[in-house]
Amino acid sequence: WDAISKGMKTQAERFLAGGPLLVDIHLPGYAIALAGVNVLVGDWLASGLLLSWLPSVVMLLCCWRLFVAIGGAWAGLGAVGLLATSTVFLAFSAQASSDMLFFAALFGTLLAVVAAMASPHWAPWALAGLLAGLTFLLRTNGIVLLVLALAPWLVRSSIGGRIRDGLVFLASALVPIVAWAIIAQSTQSPVFPTETHSNLALTYFGDRGTAPHDQRLRLGEE
Repeated sequence: WDAISKGMKTQAERFLAGGPLLVDIHLPGYAIALAGVNVLVGDWLASGLLLSWLPSVVMLLCCWRLFVAIGGAWAGLGAVGLLATSTVFLAFSAQASSDMLFFAALFGTLLAVVAAMASPHWAPWALAGLLAGLTFLLRTNGIVLLVLALAPWLVRSSIGGRIRDGLVFLASALVPIVAWAIIAQSTQSPVFPTETHSNLALTYFGDRGTAPHDQRLRLGEE
């Protein structure tokens, strides 16, 4: 386990017990996913590793399709080759880490948006929005994906089509968030993170000699 994901394991145990979750820096999407996989597998470490290994494969596939759609086969090969040989990618893929699930969801969202931009229908925008909402549940950073609601303005010729597809994207992104809000109310958990501002302060203005995850752990202890 990495330091952050080890804390997520505790959150997953609370979720399975029906207790309130500690929503301090990120929403508990990873903890909920970890709890679900553990129900099937029956081992916490194996569940954590599966949530790194499988998303790593998904990330490679999405990376390939995304860059092929943008720049052709050579761009896809280059992107996948660089990603697969990255020591950071390999290190995080080999441990039980919440990072790989987040990045797989992020790449999946970007790929879905590119596919939606090439389609004349609104349904692909619903899928893209749903993936964006799920990505936000995994990491608070995912909120930046909401700007993709403006993507229809780049490809749709009519104002009505641009507004329709943008609203479909936003409405679909809200579905996972509303579902979490219902769970949060039933477990008496905060709906949104309560310490994101402190995390940002520590990340950008904290002790430069301390690793970010150590700073977060220190914040939690205080």
